[in-house]
Amino acid sequence: MPSFPVVFSVVIEGRTPIYTQVTVNVRPVNHNPKFDSNPYRFSVRDNADVGALLYSDMNVIDEDTGPNGTVAVLCDVTSSPQASNICSYFTLSQSNISGFPDRSRISIILAKRLDFNLNYSFYLIARDQGNPSLTDSTNVIMTVENSQDSRPIFIGTPYFVNVPELGNDLSTSLMSFQVRDARPPGPGNSLQLTLEGDTKNWFTLGYPSLNGDTYTVQLRRNSPNINLDENSQRSRYAINIKATQIVNNQLSSVYSMTTINVNIIDINNNAPIFSQSSYTANVSEGLVYLATVAGVSIVVTDLDLQDNAYFELSLNHLPPLQPGIFQVSPTFGQGSVAAALQVAKPEFIRYDVMKTMNLTIVARETRTAERRSSMASITIYITSPNNHAPYFPNILNPISIFDDTPVYSQISSYIRAQDDDPGDNGKITYKIISTDNSDKYFSIDPNSGILTLSSPLSYSVQSTFLFQVQATDGGGLTATTSILINIKDHNFNYPVFDSDSYITYVPEGTTDMQPRVTVRAALRPMISDRVYYYQFGPGISQLINTTFRVNPNTGSITMLQPVDFNRTPNKQGYFDIPVACGVVNYPEIPIGHTNVRVYIMDSNNHPPVFTNPNYQSITIPETTKPDTNVMRVTATDEDTGDFGKIVYYIETGSRDDFVVDPFTGDIKVARQPNLKPEQNYNITVIARDSGQPPLSATTFVAIIITDSISHNPVFSPDQYTYVIIESTPANTLVGTLNAKSQDKRAKLSYSFIYNTWKVYKNDQEVSASVADWFSIDQDIGTIKIRNPLIQYSQSDKVTVNVTVRVTNPDNVNDVLSAIAPVTILILPIAQSSDKVVFSPAADDFNFQMIEKQPVNTPLYNFVAFYLKDSSQIRNFILTENPGTPRGYFMIDGSTGALRVSKVINYLDLPSSKNLTYKVKATAQPPSTAYALANVTINILPLNGEKPIFVNGNYIFRVNSTQPTGTTIGVISATCPYGTSPTPVVTYQLITPSDYFYIDQNNGTFVLSKRLDSADSTQLLYNLIAQAYCVDLKTTSTALIQVYVTPIKTLVPVFTNTFYRFPASAGYTGLLGQVLAYDPNPFNKSSIVYTILSVTPGPSLHDKLDHWSN
Repeated sequence: MPSFPVVFSVVIEGRTPIYTQVTVNVRPVNHNPKFDSNPYRFSVRDNADVGALLYSDMNVIDEDTGPNGTVAVLCDVTSSPQASNICSYFTLSQSNISGFPDRSRISIILAKRLDFNLNYSFYLIARDQGNPSLTDSTNVIMTVENSQDSRPIFIGTPYFVNVPELGNDLSTSLMSFQVRDARPPGPGNSLQLTLEGDTKNWFTLGYPSLNGDTYTVQLRRNSPNINLDENSQRSRYAINIKATQIVNNQLSSVYSMTTINVNIIDINNNAPIFSQSSYTANVSEGLVYLATVAGVSIVVTDLDLQDNAYFELSLNHLPPLQPGIFQVSPTFGQGSVAAALQVAKPEFIRYDVMKTMNLTIVARETRTAERRSSMASITIYITSPNNHAPYFPNILNPISIFDDTPVYSQISSYIRAQDDDPGDNGKITYKIISTDNSDKYFSIDPNSGILTLSSPLSYSVQSTFLFQVQATDGGGLTATTSILINIKDHNFNYPVFDSDSYITYVPEGTTDMQPRVTVRAALRPMISDRVYYYQFGPGISQLINTTFRVNPNTGSITMLQPVDFNRTPNKQGYFDIPVACGVVNYPEIPIGHTNVRVYIMDSNNHPPVFTNPNYQSITIPETTKPDTNVMRVTATDEDTGDFGKIVYYIETGSRDDFVVDPFTGDIKVARQPNLKPEQNYNITVIARDSGQPPLSATTFVAIIITDSISHNPVFSPDQYTYVIIESTPANTLVGTLNAKSQDKRAKLSYSFIYNTWKVYKNDQEVSASVADWFSIDQDIGTIKIRNPLIQYSQSDKVTVNVTVRVTNPDNVNDVLSAIAPVTILILPIAQSSDKVVFSPAADDFNFQMIEKQPVNTPLYNFVAFYLKDSSQIRNFILTENPGTPRGYFMIDGSTGALRVSKVINYLDLPSSKNLTYKVKATAQPPSTAYALANVTINILPLNGEKPIFVNGNYIFRVNSTQPTGTTIGVISATCPYGTSPTPVVTYQLITPSDYFYIDQNNGTFVLSKRLDSADSTQLLYNLIAQAYCVDLKTTSTALIQVYVTPIKTLVPVFTNTFYRFPASAGYTGLLGQVLAYDPNPFNKSSIVYTILSVTPGPSLHDKLDHWSN
């Protein structure tokens, strides 16, 4: 049993990969044996000897091995009453063909003398030894010729020969073959042997030798270089040998022809070649692991075949470059492969260490002795790493100063911005941006950020100033912060706080204020011996009183217990706490007031909740149009901001026929659905919030597809003309109408439209009661004669319209129809001649059929008449036109029924997808009259195959300050058929994006705008891939999810806000594990854990231990 290994790897960033190997065993599948033609036709002289080889140009193909590929061929004695007698005239011989293990040659040998007056037509059956056994059948039509009029006979056909690409000896015989001249010997009689179809002029024939009536001739090279790269069929090349009779030294028109099938043996004369000799690309710092290097499109091609075309790809990092920084994917290929250059160690890509990196890439054969190879160079330029914008890390409270503050006093020293870039890109300068006159009163040092007073103040002139400070780094990136300065009158008789308001932030579920708040107040002017006390102001709520505390001596504000974001007043996310200050022992001095605002920073502690965990079943017809809204699922989330933003996606069950709007929850029919009534859908929909890590909920939707009739039936052809002879007996077949419906369960029903009957004589309409002249079978569309008294003297033409209705078997009111005109010509017996005519009277018949129809599927029933005696023809022969593959259709010689004889694969057909034939209808002897009809069958694909994405959905994580032009990832889709040349797939974002674009040719997903201005941490885009996978342009869709990660993250995040570990008295050992993560993927530092406090008291603290890592 063949097998192959698959290696999987698990990679955690910064750690050594883990590998494992799985062996996949390939189980054989039994395929049908196939005759290479149907029917087989040949001629035999009536004086052939018993034991003579009659025919050997017959092959049975079975690609299986073992019992599944062991095929026996027998004469079918059950196909007709005469079959047993006919089969007794022949014996069958079966042999293998050298170089073609999947083929057997069948020879027919004469077992007893032939009877010139018998019709030798019989069927052969090929049956393999699989379980169950599979079969194929073919028709053999043998014509017995008078020995005085026989054609040349090739012995041992068909011919197969293996020829290597290169060979210098032009005199060596490649093969020899024999042809017998069936005529009696005589002076001036001989054969001329020629080659035809050798378009490359690669071969020639040697001089024939004659032994009795048999000629022997050798096939030789005509060229030492037979290059399969020049042959459209690569290793397959077919040429014909023609033997023409010479009579009385004159070339006659009597000839025979057979085929030599040449298998060109590939010589390893090509190395794998790169599409370019050198590649260059620009790469910036901060790329993620396995990011594709944009601009390096590596294509390697080896024009050889089979083992000679296998090669491997390897990268060489040139000194002083460390090995392993980049990798190529894939690392092997056959024939032609497109490869990508990927970043394997992004931490080594540093502009300050190395600005240029040089590599070479080598393609080398893996299955040849020569190991031919080629090389290309790759130059990587590391671009300037200004990946980070400056930012202000501190929260700036409003500044309060008195209007008597001296000029040039320092107002604030903590206006500081930070930038994570090294060198000049990390240097920051400051300036004031003012829309009023703030820049006249205040100035900022451009290097230190120190804010000073530059002009005298007056409370009565202006009491507040609001302006912005802008920080600019060396690369031109900026950040701003707002500054509010309150001016106070220096003449006060009550304590004045150093700020009118204070702001602090507390992560939800904690009591950690950031920054810590201590309010301070004093009398103006200052009196040194005064003592102050602090307390909450009037009107505070019970929740504030039990949650916060103000130290009466120091003014320090602390938090006593965590508070859920949703418990803040009106769920607004903050508390306003009034704080008062008075002077101890001086109750007559008024109290001063300020406000402390405490923001509760929401965390992702509430999962989404669907309004319905199981939605009621929805029923839609199979004809529902794309983009139709089927239903809406709705989920809610108690969190706020990104934590409460919900995105919907389908996890399973849609079969790509339904999609969900990621923002509204609307479930719609996909753009290219394949809805079938026998398929119901049980769809799992996920609602996921945008927290890190995200929380989700699941609901289930059932969609039932009901049957409907969606396609009008189609007549083929769209009009009919038939011929009958007057006084033809009742129940004689006139012809068969042919209509098709694309609805598989539809029922077709044929009928005459009786008010459309018209009767003509000499092109003039005449009156006649014609309704009972003909009948039509409503199920199969056959028209027959009902009244045998139809007379030419009454009419010579009848016309009528026929309708075909297609009905839904589950809904009789669901009906579509089509109409075809029918003309019936009536001929008189007296004018009949020795002539055969088809009915309908036509020289050309055109049909359409969808690929992969079962064997014996009917296509059409030919009807023809012999005009001399009005008899219906019972002798039909089907022949393929040149260029049409053999064996796909057969015709019943006695009934004219045209049927499928071999399953048709659309991709195996010539580019036109048309199969062309000739149908010959011949009268019974002694007449030799016949008629020929041209038949064209256009084969259609079963369905337009869609391109398939390598991943169903794509998830990318992007640093918010990545520079524009950064390649985020590569989208890839391929056609399911392995067609050659490979169809071109194009890509397009159908969701508008300000931040990304996709290269329509190679699928590169590129950042076009910095993400630090994005209003969400998750961005969703719908993507389409289009390709002509067969001959139809088809489209597939995929979802791209981009998670935007801020470059600065203040704190790690616990996976839960509360952990409970059960333990019994006296237990020692592991209680459990507390986990936190750093949402900044570019932070490589580890997390350290510390126990801060233990409740109910210190006595328990020394009984607990933990690992800090």
